[in-house]
Amino acid sequence: MNYKQLSISLAISLGIGGLSGLITMMGMKSFKNANKPPLTPPDFLFPIVLTILLWLLIILMIKWVTFAAYLNIGLAECRSGIEI
Repeated sequence: MNYKQLSISLAISLGIGGLSGLITMMGMKSFKNANKPPLTPPDFLFPIVLTILLWLLIILMIKWVTFAAYLNIGLAECRSGIEI
């Protein structure tokens, strides 16, 4: 596994996510004052669920790459479907 490419891609992804969070943070006051349907979940729940989902996606991606390396195939073949 190429850790340099992995760290660069993680830094870019986290940097873009952090920048978008800073940009959209200013709109949270207008979001809290907006009319919402009665079954809307509480505001604190969304970041928790999103963080869990993103960590599960990271774990899935690592498993997918290591499985492709175990089978000694490239990611292009893995995307098109694994045929054993």
